[in-house]
Amino acid sequence: MSDDHGDDGSGEERRAGINHAQPRFAAEQERQGQGPSIVVVRASEIEPERVGWIWPGIIARGKVTGLVGHPGLGKSQVATDAAATVSTGRPWPGDVTNDGAGDVIILSAEDDPADTGVPRLIAARADRTRIHFLKAVKENSGGERRFSLALDLDRLEKEIDLRQVTLVVIDPASAYLIPKKGKGIDRNNAGDVRTILDRLGAFAARHDLGVLAISHLNKSSGARAITRIMGSQEWAAAPRAVFIVTEDAGTGRRLFLPLKNNLAPDRFGYSFEIEDKIIAEGINTSAVVWGSEPVTISADEALAAAAMKKDTSRAVEFLEEVLSEGPMDQTDIVRLGKEAGFTEKNLRTAREKLGVTPRKEGFGANGKWVWMPAGDATVLRLVVNNEAKNGISPAHEKASEGSNEGDNHSGRDADQPEEHESDPVGPDGDGVA
Repeated sequence: MSDDHGDDGSGEERRAGINHAQPRFAAEQERQGQGPSIVVVRASEIEPERVGWIWPGIIARGKVTGLVGHPGLGKSQVATDAAATVSTGRPWPGDVTNDGAGDVIILSAEDDPADTGVPRLIAARADRTRIHFLKAVKENSGGERRFSLALDLDRLEKEIDLRQVTLVVIDPASAYLIPKKGKGIDRNNAGDVRTILDRLGAFAARHDLGVLAISHLNKSSGARAITRIMGSQEWAAAPRAVFIVTEDAGTGRRLFLPLKNNLAPDRFGYSFEIEDKIIAEGINTSAVVWGSEPVTISADEALAAAAMKKDTSRAVEFLEEVLSEGPMDQTDIVRLGKEAGFTEKNLRTAREKLGVTPRKEGFGANGKWVWMPAGDATVLRLVVNNEAKNGISPAHEKASEGSNEGDNHSGRDADQPEEHESDPVGPDGDGVA
């Protein structure tokens, strides 16, 4: 290769330069004691490999898989069911083939193994001889501390025989970001999170096991589901696949859906229910019961529907409260609703669910819409004094009554059009419908 930077040389020369440059520079660095060197591998020297699967299409061997969702919807239950399935070698949901039984290591920072973890495993029909809870790290002083993904992966490899381990569950992963000495680890910092997840991925690859890292969703709404994971976006970017547990709005089901999947098609997910169980000694617990059919709704669609259901539920409670003392002017309801954070669509939906009836009270510019609670027996009465409004005194009004007795004006000005409570300007023409 020419030393003249203006002469690129032939393609073969350039390729030869890459081939020989690295060893020469690495050797020079080694002689000079300069430390790390760049590693370059020619693509033709890399043998293509199939992705190995624990749960086909969902949890891969040698990779980190993310599982996210709001608290209380079943993330840990799904992880428990996955652990039970690995431990027994039984088929996966949808009767998908399982390659065989394996051991599982569970790190659980939120559920006590004795009163929650083990009862759930029993209800899930797990082989408990194959499941191991990593409870703590014992210090030389005799004290114990929580396992740290930053400090203790090497210790785990040295002290535990991982040859039979198929799956490691970390629930939640952010609870195990114990800081290194002198340096904190921030779950919101992209560099910190990427470093930890890269190390975790390398650990999974070395031992040909899968890691299921559980995270929470934040409380924001309206954003894409993939951006709703609490903390840095690396919790979504670094894992090769991420799945979400959410509710199926309008039903008692929960949904297990793909957020992203770089290793397999992400066309569908599964539904499930949490079923109450009673195990030995009368201990109450619960277990996942999977639906038989795949679910094709997207994570974005499911979260949007769940958010709408939540907003509607809150709006129903709000409307019940404001109408608890009787009918109210629609304008006041809309104003109070907006102050409470509800849209007019939320209020309209709540009105329909409660059977609230909007009625026109009055005529023309003097009329207004009032919302009537369902079953309300209040009789609306409206005294319209158009003459007084036009400057005609009540005495003059009384004197003119006799002359109008034969006229069919029904107490209206002659040029005032007749209006009815069923006026189409009603619920579909007001500012809410």
